Amino acid sequence: MNETEMKPMLIYDGDCEFCIKSARYLQGASLYKIQIAPYQEVGMAYPQIPYGDFRASVKFVDEHCNYYSAAEAVYMAVSYNPALIWLIWIYHNNRFFEEKSEKLYKWIADNRPSVSSVVSSIWGEGPLHVEYQNLRWLFLRGLALIYLIAFISLWVQLDGLIGSKGVLPAKPFMDSVAQHFDTQQFGLERYWTLPTLAWISSHDITLHLMCALGVACSVVLLLNIAPAIAAGGAWVLYLSLCVVGQVFMGFQWDALLLEVGFLAIFFAPWNLRPHRATEPPAPRIVLWLYRCLLFRLMFSSGVVKLISGDPSWWGFSALEYHYFTQPIPNAYAWYMHQIPGFFHFLCVGLMFVIELFAPFLIFAPRRVRFFGAAIPLALLQVLILMTGNYAFFNLLTLLLIFLCLDDSALAGLLRPFPPETRLMNFEWRHWVSAAVAFLILVPSVILLLSIYFRPIPRFLFAPCVWAANLRVVNSYGLFAVMTTSRKEIVIEGSNDGRRWRPYEFVYKPGDPRRAPPFVAPHQPRLDWQMWFAALGNYQQNPWLVNMMFRILEGSPAVLEQFANNPFPDKPPRYLRAVLYEYRFTTPGERLETGQYWKVTPLGLYAPVMEKVESAP
Repeated sequence: MNETEMKPMLIYDGDCEFCIKSARYLQGASLYKIQIAPYQEVGMAYPQIPYGDFRASVKFVDEHCNYYSAAEAVYMAVSYNPALIWLIWIYHNNRFFEEKSEKLYKWIADNRPSVSSVVSSIWGEGPLHVEYQNLRWLFLRGLALIYLIAFISLWVQLDGLIGSKGVLPAKPFMDSVAQHFDTQQFGLERYWTLPTLAWISSHDITLHLMCALGVACSVVLLLNIAPAIAAGGAWVLYLSLCVVGQVFMGFQWDALLLEVGFLAIFFAPWNLRPHRATEPPAPRIVLWLYRCLLFRLMFSSGVVKLISGDPSWWGFSALEYHYFTQPIPNAYAWYMHQIPGFFHFLCVGLMFVIELFAPFLIFAPRRVRFFGAAIPLALLQVLILMTGNYAFFNLLTLLLIFLCLDDSALAGLLRPFPPETRLMNFEWRHWVSAAVAFLILVPSVILLLSIYFRPIPRFLFAPCVWAANLRVVNSYGLFAVMTTSRKEIVIEGSNDGRRWRPYEFVYKPGDPRRAPPFVAPHQPRLDWQMWFAALGNYQQNPWLVNMMFRILEGSPAVLEQFANNPFPDKPPRYLRAVLYEYRFTTPGERLETGQYWKVTPLGLYAPVMEKVESAP
């Protein structure tokens, strides 16, 4: 035999459509390290196999001309994939597994028409083994755009939030942390406990440089230049900013972006200028880690609403409050709030069906996954996106849902490339991906179990420590308890203590005549924090007191976060935070008053602050 014929060969029945699809699937599962051919074409080239045996079962011939039949042939074929070599080991070392495998193979072989029909109905008419090159290419471009949005959105607010004249300056924070670690005699572990480039410098220029480099990495990733390095750079920079950003960078979409971004380092091609036709296949392990992340995100969001015991979720009345109590509603939220209660009741039920049942179909065969998981989950995210301002959270979730597809589903969008044209020698990447999968899956499972089983033994949380520090495995679950009333804090200034003028925020509710804005995917982080502050008191939110001090100082960086400055010439002498209750008006009230909000004063939120003039 010549060199080509000495390569491992899987030989199948070329007259059986199911056999053809199965052979192509096994070739893909072997990472294309084996050849496939129908026995009608190559059977005579293997005289060691009786020609009549080819019709009885599939045959596999290895590089040493040894041949195997039926289930053993299948396991031998896929054993060329390091991730599947365990199958042939169990087959050769476990009699029970061997017997059951052969019986299962025989049953499938005897019922090929029926099995083929079932497989086609749940898998689709495309090939059994699908590719993800185009899917990965589009996913990474989408992630680059979201990174770009996230960095720019933070950059324009940076000075007012954590700049030297901002609400929570980064440098005093890092100095305080360093002093604490010195007291505790922390050495190099301080950089692991609090991983941020701000250890090098936390001056304003450094923070701006991190944002600028983050934008640059996002653009480089978007242009598909050294994508793995660009993804790694964007992740390190965003992690650094999240750590030093304190309460302003602790939202669930920040955590989700870090988790998605970390996996992207291992999902992206590790080439300088990759091309979809020749780059190694997308690592299946990382793809399934993404799908597991999507499952945790969606399923946890449904479960936390139930285990919280909140009566509005259990009574299916939560949407009667949601649209006007969410942090920053948009104009569509006002209209959705006016819909009759029975429709809200049905929508809550539909939401629970999607969040509690559709996530399990993420792991189903492709056709079931497309229609049972991807479409319902995407529909839910689009509806949330249309009726609220949740920064880039919905876009990022839709990007994860996109990974439920494959290249066959995108055939009309991007031209697929034959897998044989690509480089397949990437075992080292496979082992790196396997190690990452282990390090991610263990804390992921522990965090998922901690939602349902309490208490969890403390020793089980040990693997979660490194993941928590790097924020690569996080717990999710928005709105576990629905707020049923909306309280708003209004900052007001005065020079005489009698006439008070408000500092209007740009996006959060204030002037009752102003329509709720559309702001996503940008996130006004100070506006968001004001919503959280209204749920507690000023003692629980020292950052708000810091903000009021900055206003009395006349800090330009903080004043830029407001829509207006009622004291443009000189900061006021007095400043107060007043609490109001806001609720959407009815159509009749809006027609009569022109207001979107009905406002009721509740009293002071914090004591009046007075600016003490320094002595001449």
